[in-house]
Amino acid sequence: MRKFKGSGVFIISLIVLVIAWSTAFGFDKIKFAVIADTHMDLYGVNEMKMGAASCEIVRKTVEELNTIPDLDFVLIVGDLLLDGEPYNLDLFKTYIDNLRVP
Repeated sequence: MRKFKGSGVFIISLIVLVIAWSTAFGFDKIKFAVIADTHMDLYGVNEMKMGAASCEIVRKTVEELNTIPDLDFVLIVGDLLLDGEPYNLDLFKTYIDNLRVP
């Protein structure tokens, strides 16, 4: 039983050392947001991908992101438009151009 107590002390000491070492070489904190898979569809209907609501959702998302202080950047990933229609791209760009972060 004594052997296990020593192992426990060693493991706890090791954890403390790792935590102390990792914070000594810490990185600056960053704050970011991700917009993903908007499937924006100006003339869509609400089905599984919320086509009709997608434009308003993107607009409100940009509006909300603009209220977050010290946001370093926003990643925009995934399927942005329903099927790549130019009119959806134009509207998406209009909304994203209002984003006030890199």
